Amino acid sequence: MKLIVCAGPKGAEDAGRLRDALEKSGTAAVLRIFDPDWQSLPRGRLLELFEGATHLLLMADSESAGAGWLALALGFDLGRTGQKSRAAFFSTAENTRLPASATGLPFFHNALEAAAYYSAEAARWDGENRISGARTALLERGYPLSTESLAHCVSEGKEELVGLYLDSGCAPDSRNETGVPLLCLAARSRQCHVAKLLLERGADINLQSEDRGYSALMDAVYVGAADLAATLVEDKARLDLVSRDGQTALIIAVGRGDLECSRLLIEAGADPEIKDKLGLSARGYASLFHNIELLSLFPSPKA
Repeated sequence: MKLIVCAGPKGAEDAGRLRDALEKSGTAAVLRIFDPDWQSLPRGRLLELFEGATHLLLMADSESAGAGWLALALGFDLGRTGQKSRAAFFSTAENTRLPASATGLPFFHNALEAAAYYSAEAARWDGENRISGARTALLERGYPLSTESLAHCVSEGKEELVGLYLDSGCAPDSRNETGVPLLCLAARSRQCHVAKLLLERGADINLQSEDRGYSALMDAVYVGAADLAATLVEDKARLDLVSRDGQTALIIAVGRGDLECSRLLIEAGADPEIKDKLGLSARGYASLFHNIELLSLFPSPKA
């Protein structure tokens, strides 16, 4: 965002103080004072006065309504093709008169109001530019702006592209066409770095897929991705969620004979007594398979 504070000669001192106050609050601003001879400048030089400006803050007073410099600034603001007005007014005078074209534009009466507004506006502006830049980068690389394309990038471990999709406005909790959350897709394809990125961007760690009802932790255990399972456990994934078949992550780990994931889940506090729809628990499956190593991991049954 580039803010330009504009004023006529009468408002030069107030404009300078306002610019300083804005910069102290964290909003950089450029000062433009329109001296009486500004109208003698060639058109190209006039346009340079506003070069790169995204926002204009215009100093108003009892005499500014008909000022030529004010008309020039408003004309520049309104003449930017395809963009809404980003001009605002500032005045501490009670009898400030504004031109008719200023109706509906922000009007500040003190520096604190203006500073708060532009602080929020800078964040919004940066967000819009990040979204626009990410979308442009994706299209230039030949990637469509679609959730399904994002899902493919997640499964293929294309971390940079996944980041661009998220920057472009795609939700980290998006699902593919079969209802599988992105985090589950990352787990199923053992893409630990992509999973961590999704978590950093706010993905719900406990979302379950619509196909088999697995959470990302269940999917990580199912494919034997112990490193990712450990990350999910560390990030407080729910250990005892159940799938469509009533299976927990621990039951899945025991069913695979996976000592590493089973130990991880048991030490984290997973319940070994939850039964699936076949009526067997994790402990029950370990007994059924006569897996002594797995059985040794379980705490003693409660009396």
